[in-house]
Amino acid sequence: MKHSFYAIVTAAALVTSGGLFAQSKLIGKPSAAQKNVKFKRPLHNHLRNLELPFYPIQPSNPTVASTTNRSFGPEVRIGQTLYDLQTNNSVNYRLENFGDGTLSALWTFSNQATAYSDRGMAYEQFDGTAWTKLPDWNDAANIFRVEDVRTGFGSLARVSNVGDIVVSHQTAIDALQISRNTSINPAGENWITTPNTDMPLVWPRMRTGGPDGKTVHVIGVTPPTALAGTIFNGVDGCLTYNRSTDGGATFDKLMVQLPGGDSTLFRSFGGDSYAMDVKGSTIAIVTGDNTSRVNMWKSTDNGETWTSRTVLPFQYEPWTDSVLTDFNNDGLVDSFLVNGVYELERVETNDGSFAIILDNNDNAHVFYGLGYMSNDIVADALTSYYPGTNGIMYWNETFAADSLPQVIGGAIEADGDTTAFNVSIYFSDAATVPYGAGMAGYPSVGIDANGTLYLSYAAYREGLDYVYLGTGPSYKHIYLQKSTDGGATWTDPMDVVGDELAGFDQFAEYQYCSMAKNVDNNIHILYQRDYTPGSAVTIADAAIHPQDIPNDIIYMSIDKNYEVSTNDVKSEIQGLALMPNPSNESATLKFELNNNETVSIGVVNMLGQRVLNLNSAKAAAGQHSVSLNTNELPSGIYLVNVTIGNKSGNVKMIVKH
Repeated sequence: MKHSFYAIVTAAALVTSGGLFAQSKLIGKPSAAQKNVKFKRPLHNHLRNLELPFYPIQPSNPTVASTTNRSFGPEVRIGQTLYDLQTNNSVNYRLENFGDGTLSALWTFSNQATAYSDRGMAYEQFDGTAWTKLPDWNDAANIFRVEDVRTGFGSLARVSNVGDIVVSHQTAIDALQISRNTSINPAGENWITTPNTDMPLVWPRMRTGGPDGKTVHVIGVTPPTALAGTIFNGVDGCLTYNRSTDGGATFDKLMVQLPGGDSTLFRSFGGDSYAMDVKGSTIAIVTGDNTSRVNMWKSTDNGETWTSRTVLPFQYEPWTDSVLTDFNNDGLVDSFLVNGVYELERVETNDGSFAIILDNNDNAHVFYGLGYMSNDIVADALTSYYPGTNGIMYWNETFAADSLPQVIGGAIEADGDTTAFNVSIYFSDAATVPYGAGMAGYPSVGIDANGTLYLSYAAYREGLDYVYLGTGPSYKHIYLQKSTDGGATWTDPMDVVGDELAGFDQFAEYQYCSMAKNVDNNIHILYQRDYTPGSAVTIADAAIHPQDIPNDIIYMSIDKNYEVSTNDVKSEIQGLALMPNPSNESATLKFELNNNETVSIGVVNMLGQRVLNLNSAKAAAGQHSVSLNTNELPSGIYLVNVTIGNKSGNVKMIVKH
């Protein structure tokens, strides 16, 4: 289960440029009376345009006019669901590309507006030409359900020379439901579905591999006490590893607690706050949440032995709510002015949404949403989190032992107004959107034969036009980045669904994007689309989020050679260089002047927001060095912009603390 968090909020709806990694302006720390507030949610119509009696729904195979400025393919609606919470944290594995032109897709389905007693895993296949089960949406019975009992939060994979396998959790018994399709013919199905009570787990993740392709690896958490579960080896909701070497028929490793994944470090594991990848006999697992370290486990012998590595440390472990985030030891959680915003003493953590992938050299690459936490009252079972936090974090195994994850993406500056980041993260009564701890998260990742990495994630669309009903929250869109050099550099984020001319609805909520790991000539993605921010399942208030309007499940393929820009601009300035890079406390910028010139230098973050500014000054001809103070800048990637007369240039700066 997700921990209870108190969201520090203000009446302001827009995140200012100074609030990139914080809330809107906050003066001082919250009072005791502000703690544990149960927010009242606003009453308003769900339609963004009251002149429209309904929202148009695209057909199953829409025809979208091609454009000269976009190489993305059109949306194809392959399913619908009224149960619109596809994950609590990390995006599950719900789209498989088998490399022969065929695909399989999976999502959590229900045709009920509340209760969701018919909830289960819906399944769809692409036979190389068309999706084989596009149903009549007027008859929900035509939507194919894998199981005949209530399940949810399933994973999809292929067992070599056997067929597809789906692992979900059966609600009635809090145990895994193993469903195997023994037909590898896309037009045929022969499902064998049985519960496995030897694995009392919820929110599973599953991947297949092994020396013969028939090993099934499953991770999940034991039912926590909040779901009437019991403590497992000292952990309330314990992450365990399970293995089958015969395609899921039987399991020879059951409920294995990973080394270090016990009560000495972890109090609990949040639902879906973990991810796994498998390549041959190599397995990599990553996990974390707002009150824990980010940790990775790796096995190179098909799950027999494991090594552990810390990706992001956490100084209060295991978390017991018995300490304050009081770094100056004055007995109080103070607030300090940082970049024009008052922030509580806080710890950098994560938002619980992870992705992990093994590259062609078996190195693991980890992605997650940036998070922060504060604790100003002990033993109240609550911590504070920051919904205005923005950043997609990245780390891989080649990083030095003491190197921290880097910011590579997030919600981006898009409307040209660099004085304010025009994103609303709240409903009108200051209640935050009830999914996602920050402005960007839910990463998913794929790789092609050349080793190019492809990343998707969901983030708020910047701009006043994208604020729901003019008050908030903003709509989330899906963004895409790629790296052709093993993660050393990344392209700028691109809004996958942001082109209205290509047939995309700008004023829709796009969420839960699952990318097929295998990228061929195309990137294959599956996501959920509706027209109200947030999830009806978690809001449970039809006055805010309609509960009886289906959410579309969309498939789309994207040419992997889509055009992108990079953060680097060809410099017109002689000798422009920065060292050291990465920097910690300071960096030295060097450049050369042929004549006496006026020089202007500024530092912006990857969202285009100015974080450091040097006054323009006259400089004589010759070589120059300028010291930049990076001590107070958060770890991440920045651009140092230099203007000399009518010439300009920039250099990428990496800050690591």
